[in-house]
Amino acid sequence: HLRCPLLLDAMAAVSFGWQAAGGGPAAAGDRTAAALERRLQQVEQLLLWEGQERQAALRALEARLARLEAAGGAPVARAVGGRGLQAAGPARRAGGSDSGEEEGEEWDTEEEEDKDDTCCLVPVERPRASEVTASAASLRDSYAFEESLWDASVFAFMDSLGTCPSFSLLGLMVLNLVTQSFFIYVVSVYMCDDTMSSDFLESLLKFRASVAHSVTYADMMSGASLARQVCSEDDKLPWAGLQLGLIGDISQSRRGGIYLCTLAVLCWLLTLIGELDSAVRFGTTMAYLVRRRGTVMMADATEGGGEGPEAGELRLRALSGRRFAFVVALGVVPRLCIVLLLAKVGIRFLVVTRSMSDLLLNALALAFIIEVDEMLFAAFAPQRLKAIVRTVAPVQVVVDPKRWRFVGLSTAAKVTLVFTTLGLVFYLSIDPFYARMNQAYDILCSGEKDFVFAVNGATRLVEIVPSLRAEQVDWIPQELSVLNMAQPKIKSGNGFQLPQVVIDAMHTSAERGVVLLDVVDMRKRFSQAQVGADGTTTFKRPVELRELTPSIKQISKLSLEQTKSLQENIEVLPCGDLSISTDVAVMQRRLEHLTGASSCAGARSLCRQQNMTSLRAICPVTCGCRTLIAPKASFFAGPRFGCPTRCDRDAIAEMLSPQLQLSQALPCEDSALSRFAEDPALREYFRIGLNAILSDARTLSVIYTTVTAEWQVLGLSPNQSAQAIRSVLEGDFLKNVLSQWDLVPGLPHPRGLKGCEFWTSWEVGFILGVDFCQVSHFRSLRPYCPASCRCRRGDWQCPTSCPSGS
Repeated sequence: HLRCPLLLDAMAAVSFGWQAAGGGPAAAGDRTAAALERRLQQVEQLLLWEGQERQAALRALEARLARLEAAGGAPVARAVGGRGLQAAGPARRAGGSDSGEEEGEEWDTEEEEDKDDTCCLVPVERPRASEVTASAASLRDSYAFEESLWDASVFAFMDSLGTCPSFSLLGLMVLNLVTQSFFIYVVSVYMCDDTMSSDFLESLLKFRASVAHSVTYADMMSGASLARQVCSEDDKLPWAGLQLGLIGDISQSRRGGIYLCTLAVLCWLLTLIGELDSAVRFGTTMAYLVRRRGTVMMADATEGGGEGPEAGELRLRALSGRRFAFVVALGVVPRLCIVLLLAKVGIRFLVVTRSMSDLLLNALALAFIIEVDEMLFAAFAPQRLKAIVRTVAPVQVVVDPKRWRFVGLSTAAKVTLVFTTLGLVFYLSIDPFYARMNQAYDILCSGEKDFVFAVNGATRLVEIVPSLRAEQVDWIPQELSVLNMAQPKIKSGNGFQLPQVVIDAMHTSAERGVVLLDVVDMRKRFSQAQVGADGTTTFKRPVELRELTPSIKQISKLSLEQTKSLQENIEVLPCGDLSISTDVAVMQRRLEHLTGASSCAGARSLCRQQNMTSLRAICPVTCGCRTLIAPKASFFAGPRFGCPTRCDRDAIAEMLSPQLQLSQALPCEDSALSRFAEDPALREYFRIGLNAILSDARTLSVIYTTVTAEWQVLGLSPNQSAQAIRSVLEGDFLKNVLSQWDLVPGLPHPRGLKGCEFWTSWEVGFILGVDFCQVSHFRSLRPYCPASCRCRRGDWQCPTSCPSGS
């Protein structure tokens, strides 16, 4: 035992105590004697423990050797002097150090020569290296200390560490515990809400049932409903940002999000199982070192003979029960709690992440939380503590093959735990969450998306019309006009290619919109006008936006014009061709986009089409908005279909002008009966008018209800009311009227009326729901039937020859 470093230290301490006391044990004080006695007891206990450990290892090796010989291995040769392996074993134990055994080295490679020249060991046949390695692995397990606050807790308040570094370590452990707990609290409270909860899905369903198909939120330029725009991921939407972002995330996650989420949870479980295994192995290793006599840590001497941790390798030999309780309370239990809480919170955090890119970032953030202890150790741990952790050797745990001892989770247990947990998480959380995600997509984008609705203010019934079904709408003139005025710096290339129509529009001044001018700017503009011999007005250059004076009043005016109805906007338009703006080129370009013609005269044939409201507003004179007889717009030459209200006023003023000859005035009498059959303009008027009336589904519904429910008011039988409906729906009503003047096929007008009296009678108005003498919507019959319409001088669309008065 004289080669044991601890025993030498103890003997030196005893000798020093004697010398300090005056040369003998009797001179030592009571306190010194007690300290020496405790030190000797520790040395005795350590030697006893080491002897037991070596004996257990020797028995295991001898049992292994016996099994090898029984299996047919070469017998062990005996020494010449009658001394064999039994003598070599004790000699090795007495003369050699324990480094070879504790490091798992081969036990029979070299032996010291015996002091006696007459005996020596004869070389023997060794077992294969793989067998020896397997044998050593079955006998011993080790735990290497990691550079973390959890493992460093065992060295707190040791003499080798010191008091101040120990308190620093204790503060760092508290800080680590608070930091990780705070992260867990924030994630669990603020970041683990189920983004696909039942309430959220119900709110999406309410969005689909209201806003998604409301005509208020439809795109008036493209004619697409909000539902179509959201499901098409239209990035120019000014609203529904939540739903648009949700569709973007779901569309991406539907193509593999569930697999990425499962993989992220698996990686997180692997991280947690590693941390859990480290905590368990640390705790079991510290329990293995518990001894009654106290904590012992040895320092192996080096060739230099130095002292302290820098002189060699540190070995933790034993722990006191009090230190073990301290380590469990401060380093094992909190670590296990952190791992379990992170397992619950982290899995929930990953599962409820609907974006695939956020899923990867969240997984990295969780790994950051679990590594806080290592970061704090690397940043703030005292250097002496770092040196001790790096120098201390792995703790060797001797395992008796005949007795089971728990030293940590086996590989099979870890694999079973990880994949069992993953299966439960997938079945209970991941699969239901992504099923709800698919349900959210179906709520927003499945079924019919291309319709809009409005609620009737009178009946409160939902009225529905189809919307455009185009997934991607081409550039419309309004958008090109805005781009032309904005003039952004755009360059095609690097994967970005603009349509040619956009490039042309941005370099063509005629594509600009109509610039509204205030009074001051209007006066400046007119001062630059040049009037030609034919009366046309031209300007030297178009309006430059930077030359105008900004005004809140103009902005408010423009905002109101956008919310005005067609009738309100028509009232302020001038009655002149291409006179809406002083930029004639802008108006011509708009006309070309609308009709394909560059002038109003070239688009004259289109004035009588119902959908050419903009053409009649741009070219009111050409379309006959101020002409009483045979206007080009025919039935549609009225304010409801684009003719400016100013045109009616101009026509009345012109007819009441003193310069108008009496012979040029229209007579105030109804047209002859033959004119209805011979005048092509009048026949065209009724044909277009009836088609327009019957093209309105609401008007058809009113006609059907009126004739079938109130047939007795017209003096008709039920069979005749059905014939009347059929003649209206099949388009035979006009033919029957112009040929026989029959109200119903085979039945003349109840009062025998014909011509103007027929068309202006209440019976026709009752059936068709239209008063042909009305002037607020379409061109009336007043110029053709002034008497039947009870015209008076100065009334709209009435001849000036009619008498005045009421």
